[in-house]
Amino acid sequence: MVRASGPGGFPILLVVLLTTVAVTLATAADWPVPRGDVRNTGATTGGPGADLERAWTFRTGAPVTTTPVVAGNLVYVGAADEHLYALDKFTGTPVWTFRTEGFLRHSAPVVVGGLVVVGSEDMHVNALDASTGERRWRFFTDEPAELPALQATGDAVYVSTSSGRLLALDQGNGTQRWASAMGGPVRAPVAVAGGTVVAGSSDAYVYASDARTGRELWRTMTSGSNWFSPTVVDGTVYMGSLDGRVYALDAGTGALRWKHELAGAAGATTVADGAVYSCSSGGLLYALHASTGDELWRHDMDCAVDAPPAIADGIVYASSKLGELHVIDARAGTLLGRTGSVGPVSVTPALSDGLVIVASLDGTVYAFRARRWYSPRPAALAVVLIVFAALAYLRGTRPWMVEELRDEPA
Repeated sequence: MVRASGPGGFPILLVVLLTTVAVTLATAADWPVPRGDVRNTGATTGGPGADLERAWTFRTGAPVTTTPVVAGNLVYVGAADEHLYALDKFTGTPVWTFRTEGFLRHSAPVVVGGLVVVGSEDMHVNALDASTGERRWRFFTDEPAELPALQATGDAVYVSTSSGRLLALDQGNGTQRWASAMGGPVRAPVAVAGGTVVAGSSDAYVYASDARTGRELWRTMTSGSNWFSPTVVDGTVYMGSLDGRVYALDAGTGALRWKHELAGAAGATTVADGAVYSCSSGGLLYALHASTGDELWRHDMDCAVDAPPAIADGIVYASSKLGELHVIDARAGTLLGRTGSVGPVSVTPALSDGLVIVASLDGTVYAFRARRWYSPRPAALAVVLIVFAALAYLRGTRPWMVEELRDEPA
């Protein structure tokens, strides 16, 4: 007869397996807005590590110049062929598509409250059911929406336009709550933190507005146009400017805390674990101390100023204009690996569920994962482990320790 060794074998086994499942499922974080969260940190947990393999590719009908976003099991990608694509996160298979009446060249989609919202160059912002692609509401911006950069929180969608207006829309029905005028176009998604909306403007100012009313709280002038998204972390606003400097401002007052000059225009910022990362127009990726602005390291990789890196678990994922994804140690700045050609890239990678998802100017979306032998689907892995545990219990077998016992005569 074969039986489990020791009492309570199944509960112990179940605890071990459920712990494994919990760790696996914990990697399934969403990336619902272009920089990962509404503070634009570009940082998350549960990344794929440094040794990557290609999981899947999907070819759109035109260049992709906006960051993919991820919610649940779907990846949303807007392309210059006027289509928004919803792809299965684990296979890249199209689930649905939605055609707008204008190009999707500057406005990355955002996901909030079961909706995926996207702006196009037909002067409209469309909110679609995230599961089916059916339109729920539509907002007319009343101006050429060349730059309808979007951000979304739990109850609001923020739309910044080429005329310098910042609009707050109700995420449930698309009605306008307020409008605030900036001195120049706001070309990138705003940051939202602590009831404050922070925007960089082409007029060289950084603006802070009340998220509820749109009332201006402060403005601080830099020495160059601010084309990129600000990042807000621990009471500090970080802003890369075309004047070649990264600025750190007090989030409550706008007062300057420090500034650091890069070799060329300073790109959008990513902030994680006490460091600020920014690409310069000279193709160098910099890491700066978040409190002082002191340089920690630099990495020469021909990165783009409008493609800040993404970070997970102490690893930096940065795309190159030459068509490679660089994997870098966040603390030391050493190169851990790089992928093969993914075509020229000018957007931030998205991180979700152990995947790095990169959109390319060649019209292709690439997904990379850690090299492994099992399926990346955590839910499927959970089912397999639980079924295995149940079968082992019913058969009286503990997989890691089996005792062969003889039946004793009566």
